[in-house]
Amino acid sequence: MIVAVGAFEAMWFGIVTDTGLAVADPAVIAWVVTHRTPGLVAAARTVSAVGAPVVAVTAIAMVVGWSVWRSRWRVAALGAAGIGVLILADVGMKTAVARARPAVAWQGVSAQGYAFPSGHALLSAGVLLLLAWLVHRHELFPIGKRTRVALGVLSGCFVAAVGASRVVLAVHFPSDVFAGWSLAVFVVAVLGFVDTTWMRQVAT
Repeated sequence: MIVAVGAFEAMWFGIVTDTGLAVADPAVIAWVVTHRTPGLVAAARTVSAVGAPVVAVTAIAMVVGWSVWRSRWRVAALGAAGIGVLILADVGMKTAVARARPAVAWQGVSAQGYAFPSGHALLSAGVLLLLAWLVHRHELFPIGKRTRVALGVLSGCFVAAVGASRVVLAVHFPSDVFAGWSLAVFVVAVLGFVDTTWMRQVAT
């Protein structure tokens, strides 16, 4: 949690003061735009579409609905609260920082709103981390240890690919993506802490 907060603050401070990674952002995007191929752009569009916020929200909504149907109220509450906080964090930080996206001429897809943090990075990572917590702590789905490890690796690769796709498409700077990941880790870590504390209080 502390590392996530530190990473996010570093990204935010760099943007505000034009230092750190934020200084290199424009050069990185320029290099990517210069060297990307049509095939890479097409692949990035596909990955970006699969990792879109609407997909993440739909996935959690389905989990919440399934949990309510099964009368698993705590899981439903955690899922609803988690996605709600993630969305609020995304919208709130975008409004507060109001960072412009890379030049429209460079963008490989149409993108609206501000850049910081990346909503794709934040919600794809946040939702998968939230699902991982629900599986680990509340046995959302009965899966074995090896399956969990395999799904964890695949999820990590997917989150990385979604973040990279936003940079390849030049709709986000690298620091936007790193900030999204960091914020996702922080939000889910706080939710996990609250959940654990709640369970301990109920048990006593």
